[in-house]
Amino acid sequence: QANGRVRRTAEIKGFMARVGLTPTVSIGTDQPESIYEARFKAKITARNPSADKTDCEVQLPLPPQLISLSDLEVTVNGEPSENVFVRGGNLVWHGPLTDAGAIPMEVTYSAVGKGIYTLHTPPGKIVDTFEATLTANSSDLRLMELSLQPERPRHEGGKTIYEWKYKRLMIGRPIAIDILGIAPMDRLGELVWLGPLSVLIFGLLAALIT
Repeated sequence: QANGRVRRTAEIKGFMARVGLTPTVSIGTDQPESIYEARFKAKITARNPSADKTDCEVQLPLPPQLISLSDLEVTVNGEPSENVFVRGGNLVWHGPLTDAGAIPMEVTYSAVGKGIYTLHTPPGKIVDTFEATLTANSSDLRLMELSLQPERPRHEGGKTIYEWKYKRLMIGRPIAIDILGIAPMDRLGELVWLGPLSVLIFGLLAALIT
């Protein structure tokens, strides 16, 4: 809220983002934890959905369990801005926008954390341009169910690259991303049951052979 009034959510007309996700392991903890670094850079055009002068908000994704947020730079119409804060799993910018035309914004950050990284499609009646490039470094990722679908991924030098390119996007599901080994039940966790099962199968095979 601002001065007792609820801020409006800005209407996004253009969204072009590059995200790099790199898994790693925590250092110095009693039990090593799977964490990751998210490097985010986006060019956005946003407008006020109303003719009044109420401040607007632009929300951008962060790891839901945030450990650090650094290298943060925000410019609005070419001018640096520090009107940012963290709310839930989002980085939020707030400030005045005009309804006369879309205002260009640029946002860059590096964040470390854990949990499912979710890139929401921007709010707006129709988003003229939605483009996102996501690079999984030294790993792969899994898109959670019903995520907005990318083009066929590319593999280059230990990296997996996903791209989304949509024009005049009206409806798009959030892109929920599980870096392998990061979700609460990772790939190894899913295979734990194979241990006792393999012993049972070996015993049955031995009995049949005997």
